[in-house]
Amino acid sequence: MSCHTKATGVPLVVREARKEPLTVTEFVAETQKAKFGPRFKQDGKAVQSAIDQLTQDVKEKLSLELKENGKITIDVPGVGDGKVELTSGIESAPP
Repeated sequence: MSCHTKATGVPLVVREARKEPLTVTEFVAETQKAKFGPRFKQDGKAVQSAIDQLTQDVKEKLSLELKENGKITIDVPGVGDGKVELTSGIESAPP
């Protein structure tokens, strides 16, 4: 925790004692750069930004859809027709 404080200048301390630790499940999109870059080329940053801006609820829904169908479609304004298809070979869903 002291490393965090030194790096960011923000103390990382416990503010409330709990009987049980608080567990939070967060969905994080893991992009496979070796396949992602060549597929989207100059649009890669816009696609990655659109993925990063998705809410946790949407990420959870898309994660289940990716596992079920092997592909998902997200809205990315300014790229092609505004829709981008991601396959399980490019995007991986958390277990």
